[in-house]
Amino acid sequence: MSGMVSPVARGLALALSSSLAATPAAAADWSAEVGLVSDYRYRGLSLSNRKPAVQGSLSLEHESGAYAELWASSLTESGASKAEIDATAGYAFSLTEALSFDVSATYYAYPGAADANALDLTGTLEAGGGPFTASFGLSVAPPQRGTRDDLGDRKTNVYAFAGASYQLPSVPLTLRTTVGYERGPWDMAEGAGKWDWSLGGEADFKRFRVGIDFVGSDAGDEKVIGALILAF
Repeated sequence: MSGMVSPVARGLALALSSSLAATPAAAADWSAEVGLVSDYRYRGLSLSNRKPAVQGSLSLEHESGAYAELWASSLTESGASKAEIDATAGYAFSLTEALSFDVSATYYAYPGAADANALDLTGTLEAGGGPFTASFGLSVAPPQRGTRDDLGDRKTNVYAFAGASYQLPSVPLTLRTTVGYERGPWDMAEGAGKWDWSLGGEADFKRFRVGIDFVGSDAGDEKVIGALILAF
């Protein structure tokens, strides 16, 4: 599989894209981004060995609420895989004027290290009112090859998270914070699970965004992370 996206990863993104292709073009929107981050952090832990990473994404959103995305990032040069490729398919819908729910499936693929590939299922509830938005969610990776523990047993990995953001008035700046708790083979903790957190903000200049976040976890270190993202 080295240098290729797995069949499962292609299927998650392309199956939804194919079904949406039959609808009017005006009903679906494509977007793409490419960016540079000073450290690729996933749930508080560095996957780029605390070094910069190049990232990019290609997204398709349909007016029905269905969406698909391919996302990729470079990884640490010392790892078995030099890249991560994520394929996501999901559906978002409104419950009330202030509440919405998003359900998605993401397949993480690591070219050259297929044993780490895994499927993760996520549900997120979002509440918004004016410039303030809060979200609560749960991600579950069922037992599979990519969720084996140190003994080789396939385990379930669970991640619960919450976040909040505030759009400052008359300024293209959004303040944000997140906190999460993970329990399972991905938590990298010696004890009962791992906590992670972030606090920062992002300035949106339409064609590009600049972000700064303070990120950390109790299973690793803390660091200020910078990001520059270009939109197409």
